[in-house]
Amino acid sequence: MTLALTLSTFSAAGGTSTTFVGLATTATTLLTGGSYQVGSLGIGTAASGVAGEIRAAGNITGFYSSDAKFKENIQAIPNALAAVVAIGGKTFDWTEEYIRHHGGADGYFVRKNDFGVIAQDAQKHFPLAVRVRPDESLAVDYEKLCALAFAAIAELNQQVVELRTQLGDR
Repeated sequence: MTLALTLSTFSAAGGTSTTFVGLATTATTLLTGGSYQVGSLGIGTAASGVAGEIRAAGNITGFYSSDAKFKENIQAIPNALAAVVAIGGKTFDWTEEYIRHHGGADGYFVRKNDFGVIAQDAQKHFPLAVRVRPDESLAVDYEKLCALAFAAIAELNQQVVELRTQLGDR
């Protein structure tokens, strides 16, 4: 059982305030300035029970720091098109072991049939996109793969410009 001390102050008209102190026996009382560690988290849905997994029934909105003032040694991604072609996109079926470990197929969070990339392919052709988890399995940083795709599009655009120039922009 988790015990949490709840301290709430309410201000009333006329400048008076009342402080309530209570003892809660559930994790529903969290202080906003605190740091917390949980096994798994469900937002608007049940937690999966898989350590480190977060599931949300609604949208998750977040932003990554990307301001140039936080970066140095900025360079174009070389050979992006070759990496994108080599990594490709795949459809696949998750193994029964994977599905079981993630609470079973539910058609929403866990589906037997899925699509994405294969981490080993990404590791071979663009290792910056891959992380090794504590259990030695590989994970892909999908959000950052869009930068690789942008660079590949830029390379394709350059090829189009060069071909148009060769053809006299007919």
